[in-house]
Amino acid sequence: MREAYPFDKQSTSVLDFACGPGLMCKELYNYSREIVGLDISPVVVERCNQLFKELGAGEESYAFVADILTDKNILPGKKFDLIFCANSYHHFEQPEEVTRILGTFLKPGGTLFIINRIQNPNEPPVELKEEHRHFVVRYGFTEEDIKTYCDVAGLDFVSYGKVPPDEQDLDLFIAKVVKPVAN
Repeated sequence: MREAYPFDKQSTSVLDFACGPGLMCKELYNYSREIVGLDISPVVVERCNQLFKELGAGEESYAFVADILTDKNILPGKKFDLIFCANSYHHFEQPEEVTRILGTFLKPGGTLFIINRIQNPNEPPVELKEEHRHFVVRYGFTEEDIKTYCDVAGLDFVSYGKVPPDEQDLDLFIAKVVKPVAN
């Protein structure tokens, strides 16, 4: 993430959507003016806020519980330079709508990064295991899927590339999306 975005400790505002316990917040804290975490789970939001406390974060960095599909008045008027969503799109039944709503939280020219598993367009989608169906909607996304979500959201698709493998050896992509600057 730090290589893909020009962070400025004095000005960069970040929304970590589906923040979980704050792993990405921790990684980006020293490079951002503010980080706001958002998740539907009270348990992980509590952990994320504890992490902010351990980092010595001020009131500009915090996490809170909300569902952007149903909680319509969250963060009224708040806009971010950067939004990222790591390994969560596979939980969303309406990824187009999630992308559209996330776009409303971006400043003009702001960037959305989506990180998730790659779905090879030349292979059939991986069938969901029965034990995962209550919390996973699909196992991966193609570049075309992300382009479609951007088109629906009125956002500009910039790139889609493979993330170097980590210790979990998952095939992950990082997609970069930008909110157009109004003319």
